[in-house]
Amino acid sequence: MKLLSETGFTKPRFDHRRPPMRVRSFVLALSIAVSAACLATPGLGQSIFGTILGTVTDPSGAVMPDVAVTVTNQGENISHEVQTDAQGNYQAENVKAGVYTIKVNVTGFREIIVKDIVVTARQTVRADVKLVMGAATEQVTVEAVPELINTESQSVSSSFNSTEVLELPANYRGAGSTSPYALL
Repeated sequence: MKLLSETGFTKPRFDHRRPPMRVRSFVLALSIAVSAACLATPGLGQSIFGTILGTVTDPSGAVMPDVAVTVTNQGENISHEVQTDAQGNYQAENVKAGVYTIKVNVTGFREIIVKDIVVTARQTVRADVKLVMGAATEQVTVEAVPELINTESQSVSSSFNSTEVLELPANYRGAGSTSPYALL
């Protein structure tokens, strides 16, 4: 009987040791990065904020730079002020969904108030303001009209509250219950 070493064949040798430390740390770092990316992605579409933007112009249509625009949430009575840029544009970002009032007050012009601007979640609303010549004590109030076509973005969206969902016609018995809350 010949030994394996005499025949020229050697028994294959398998190394059952652990992989090197740098490979393990790379695999660990990669798996943490992939997990973090997967967990963070669903939160992108869950914003409850919107944007109000517009342009402030004088009676001739010329833009008004460096004008203070006050945006007020009517429900919470919280205001914040934004400035128009060199092109007369203002932008109030990250405003909560609700009904807003915009106030523009410039010396030499009447105070302009635009009321009832409705902002829903993830919506951009345009509210342009045209100043009117007059004394600063005079006031012009404009009631905002909901826009039929949103020209600021390409998205189509709707928001429903729980009351509107409960008012939808539904076959409750098909769900095995006569309660409309069974659908929620």
